[in-house]
Amino acid sequence: MFGELNTSQKSGFLPHSPVSRFLIISCLAIFLIEFFFQITPFTRYGFLSYHELVSNFQLWRLLSFQFLHADFRHILGNLLGLYFFAPVLEQWLGSKRFTVYYLICGISGGLVFILATYWGWIPPNRLVGASAGLYGLFIALFILRPHTKVHLFFLPIAISIRWVVIGLLVFAGLSIFITGVNAGGEYSHLGGALMGYILLKNPQALNFLTSFFLNQPFGVQKNQRKHSASGLENYEPKIKPRVEIKRANTPEIDRILDKISAEGLHSITDEEREILNQFSKSK
Repeated sequence: MFGELNTSQKSGFLPHSPVSRFLIISCLAIFLIEFFFQITPFTRYGFLSYHELVSNFQLWRLLSFQFLHADFRHILGNLLGLYFFAPVLEQWLGSKRFTVYYLICGISGGLVFILATYWGWIPPNRLVGASAGLYGLFIALFILRPHTKVHLFFLPIAISIRWVVIGLLVFAGLSIFITGVNAGGEYSHLGGALMGYILLKNPQALNFLTSFFLNQPFGVQKNQRKHSASGLENYEPKIKPRVEIKRANTPEIDRILDKISAEGLHSITDEEREILNQFSKSK
């Protein structure tokens, strides 16, 4: 479905995308083990259904179903999506925030599927797949990088991610309200997309959840602007003199790179960005 993603942040099995790499490898490994050995212990104890979650209170299934897939076409589509899009968002948010964001989108998709079953909108069924979390990734890129170009395998031209996401959401809606094909799966897709939208529009909520689940520091960051007693913001020069920038030592560069790795590219200040730019030009 997806081809090359044109972006300045390279995607794929990068050393800076450990969570994306883990998601791809774990989903593929579980599928291949069950396929070749003709055993289904992961699926048997991992799929999501109303009965298992509500009646038997097996809460772990809200996580485990995200690593299971029904057939080759199912896993191929999801792995391609993870391969091309997950590393981009992981580098943007940082690995910890990305982990929480992805899994909560998946959980939300599962809960919407459960609610649709409870309300009788779909018949009782089983849910597996990474698609709910994947739709959270789509929405994130729709918000953060709507003009990023995507090459679809079946089209000769590049299309902006904005139109790809709109098409996917329209298709999900048509599947639910008109054709009824895979309605349960499409409900989970929309649930993941909705939660992704909520978290990206309320970044403090994502920061709080990350601090709660993964012990990521939460609160006012040191690089935020301070307010003076007069109510006016105290600004420091965004660009230091070139001679001062060149004196930035290696530990300072390492500190900025560690900050990007832990918190994402968006976390650095304009001053830190300029230091990196000038350092790269001086090499």
